[in-house]
Amino acid sequence: MDQERLTAEMAFKDSSSAVIRIRRRLPDFLTSVKLKYVKLGLHNSFNFTTFLFLLIILPLTGTVLVQLTGLTFETFSELWYNHAVQLDGVTRLACLVSLCFVLIIYVTNRSKPVYLVDFSCYKPEDERKMSVDSFLKMTEQNGAFTDDTYELVNVVRTHKGSDDKNYNCVYQKEDERGTIGVSLARELMSVAGDALKTNITTLGPMVLPLSEQLMFLVSLVKRKLLKLKVKPYIPDFKLAFEHFCIHAGGRAVLDEVQKNLDLKDWHMEPSRMTLHRFGNTSSSSLWYEMAYTEAKGRVKAGDRLWQIAFGSGFKCNSAVWKALRVVSTEEMTGNAWAGSIEDYPVKIMQ
Repeated sequence: MDQERLTAEMAFKDSSSAVIRIRRRLPDFLTSVKLKYVKLGLHNSFNFTTFLFLLIILPLTGTVLVQLTGLTFETFSELWYNHAVQLDGVTRLACLVSLCFVLIIYVTNRSKPVYLVDFSCYKPEDERKMSVDSFLKMTEQNGAFTDDTYELVNVVRTHKGSDDKNYNCVYQKEDERGTIGVSLARELMSVAGDALKTNITTLGPMVLPLSEQLMFLVSLVKRKLLKLKVKPYIPDFKLAFEHFCIHAGGRAVLDEVQKNLDLKDWHMEPSRMTLHRFGNTSSSSLWYEMAYTEAKGRVKAGDRLWQIAFGSGFKCNSAVWKALRVVSTEEMTGNAWAGSIEDYPVKIMQ
């Protein structure tokens, strides 16, 4: 059995009494990485067809063009008719086979179309039909939408529901008195840590700078393949993102995520202030945190924002946004922090 991950907190009621609270904490999910999740992240951020084109087809095409630029029409025709310069049959066959092989690889690895099928379908009459262009124009004229603020860059969804331990760690059921409630298993923190580790490891190759990826890969090869006892290299996610919106499920969760990702208090401020004011609002806390960042006037054009949340299942999801423009503090209509942002941040007692 794995060693329990526990933390102890001492709270003093008065000068003569104290209370000690024992809590399970999240595991160190960045120091234990599985190669299959790194491979998945590299696969999602890397197009094999593009690699094949750059490595094989492009150099061959360039070489042929260089050779052909020095040929006249007469010398070009001799390549086929003159036996002195004619390619032999074996060479022709080899070139043809190579070309077919490259073509097969391209066809099998190109992006496949995705079709979404809904069981609920309505086939309108001609007078009720509307083109997509007309629909978009009507939507713009409505006035309910503003200029684009963010671009969704990456989404990574991790679902561990295939394992019974993960599926049952957060489960709604009846107790012996017939009361329906949510049951939390003692393995919850270890399950959450594993889901976070899987999600972050998959996301890393998509967003981290090349230098960080190389350092992480070298460390991973030393530990996993060469079996060397070296300190794990923890990538600096602050080089990939300017803002962080972390699931405000509790102070212990935020503390562990901050520790593992080596984030500053400034990065954690939106999450901690959201937890302080609104409490645990589940996955919706991410949007309160984004609104806090906007209300503080921190979002600039080109900034990257990382939202990460988790829930029952057990699942962990990440979304990466890129700001397309400056979000002014004057755009506070509908912002949950309007009228109170001046009072934050507040000092939170440890």
